[in-house]
Amino acid sequence: MKLSASLVVAAAVLSALAAPASAQDVPPPAPQQLTVPPGYSEAPEPVPQPQPYAQPYAQQPYAQQPYVQQPYAQPTYAPDYERPPAVQLAQPAPTRHGFTLELGLGIAWMRAPASDFSELGLHGLAISLGGFISPSLAIEARITGATILSSSADSITFTNLLVNVQYWANDWLTIGGGIGAGVGSGASPVTDFGFALNARIGAAFVRWRRGLMRVALEFVPTWINGELITMTALALEYQYY
Repeated sequence: MKLSASLVVAAAVLSALAAPASAQDVPPPAPQQLTVPPGYSEAPEPVPQPQPYAQPYAQQPYAQQPYVQQPYAQPTYAPDYERPPAVQLAQPAPTRHGFTLELGLGIAWMRAPASDFSELGLHGLAISLGGFISPSLAIEARITGATILSSSADSITFTNLLVNVQYWANDWLTIGGGIGAGVGSGASPVTDFGFALNARIGAAFVRWRRGLMRVALEFVPTWINGELITMTALALEYQYY
């Protein structure tokens, strides 16, 4: 009786030990496949939501600087003796050198005291050709004279051929003088020759770098056949230099 009871207990223990092993040998059931019914579509995969940006530091509110009005500073000026001088337009400096040419035209008063002759006539065209030996001194060959229409309608011409020296006192004032020969001609074919001198002064009123315009007064005494004849002329002259 005891033996049968022992056998029953041993059989129960063996059955208990064999049960888990048999349970482990049973394969797990296959996953159930879900089918989509007709008329329905599969649900889309969920879209990942962006994560909120983590600020590395706490943003401070902008503090606006209060505007403080600065006092107006009055400009300071240097005394008069420290101010720069005013800029003035400089006139071009003359360049008197080399060749020079003079042209003059005006009126002349001819007079012969011994013959009681006095007439007003045309002066010119007076011409001078020469050159500068320095900026203030020029030597020229000059032709000057006058033509007079007498009451008998006969013209009388006095011409002077001179070697002239011109001196520039400054850029505006000139003084000249010369010596040469005088020639007188009239209605008769006879031409008379004589000795002549020349004196002239001029004042410019317009000047350029290479020339000027001036008003000139000229006096020329001439001795023809022993008789003195004088010419006093007022002329407008142009000189190139």
